[in-house]
Amino acid sequence: MKEDSEQIGQELSRRRFVKIVRDSALILILPRTLGCSSRRSDERPSSTYQLRFLTQAEAETVEAITARIIPSDGRPGAQEARVVDFIDHMLATTYVAQQQAYREGLLELDQLSRRRFGRQFVAVGEKEQDELLSGMERQEIREWKEAGDFFSTIRLHTIEGMFSAPKYYGNADRLGWQLLDV
Repeated sequence: MKEDSEQIGQELSRRRFVKIVRDSALILILPRTLGCSSRRSDERPSSTYQLRFLTQAEAETVEAITARIIPSDGRPGAQEARVVDFIDHMLATTYVAQQQAYREGLLELDQLSRRRFGRQFVAVGEKEQDELLSGMERQEIREWKEAGDFFSTIRLHTIEGMFSAPKYYGNADRLGWQLLDV
């Protein structure tokens, strides 16, 4: 049993995740698919981002979620790459159809956190956040049937934001691309 939990911990480690992503064929085509090039025209139009869809509280929750999906562990993670800005930008433009799912999912996550820990998601510790997100990923939250779908969506958007062209407001300072040079 202990061996299984250690293996799960290793399988979910950020370093292992980055290596898998780096080595996948998808990463080889992702920059071209997202319109990336080495030219400076890929840079964000502005260094300060103003939220366009998410409320400030929702953005803080999204940032906390993304920081647990791709955490900082001596190397930059989703927070430093400003993945929350990418998600907000995409929800205001390309991912408009997912706006309601985000609003409902973020509200449900905060309600779940309050029921289990007495505080909203951003106010609980990393261990509690990981517990909630792992339960969502494994679809083990009985009172929230769509939790797995919401987690899958935000995980995908986190990965996209980490490795997208900076002009889409994620991958700040090309930090995601720098991880690929591990």
